[in-house]
Amino acid sequence: MNIIELSAKRKEMQQHQRSIIGDIEIPYSLAKEWIETERAYQIKLANIESAKQASIIKQLSKENADLKKGIRA
Repeated sequence: MNIIELSAKRKEMQQHQRSIIGDIEIPYSLAKEWIETERAYQIKLANIESAKQASIIKQLSKENADLKKGIRA
């Protein structure tokens, strides 16, 4: 699954969760744990995505350098 599909699935799951929970009060410790987990998840996703983008940029830079060498030769 790509990021867009994951995002759509998460949004759907969150809406479903909200409809189930409704007006039930959630203990602070559980809410805090959920927020910390969500934050860690978001950071992990961002790191994965940035690593992919860095890899693409590195590859394109290498291809660009190779093309420039070919032009100069």
